Amino acid sequence: MKNTKGLMIIALAFTLASCAAIPENIKGNNQPDIQKNFISVHNQPGLYTGQQARFGGKVINVINTKKDTLLEIAVLPLKRLC
Repeated sequence: MKNTKGLMIIALAFTLASCAAIPENIKGNNQPDIQKNFISVHNQPGLYTGQQARFGGKVINVINTKKDTLLEIAVLPLKRLC
């Protein structure tokens, strides 16, 4: 019974934490049109120069060189759960 109660409290804590607000430092500059369609931006990047973009994905590889870092990202759709 104690273990079940403890697990329920932990599950509730994670559930509440997943619905937390977006921190101010990553919200963006409140532009109304944040690009979310990766394919459109990928096909015509010049049309989106200077605009904000926010894409969902998972980092699948990181390659460090002397000058740069290359991130390989599997693009996944953004989902709002809360």
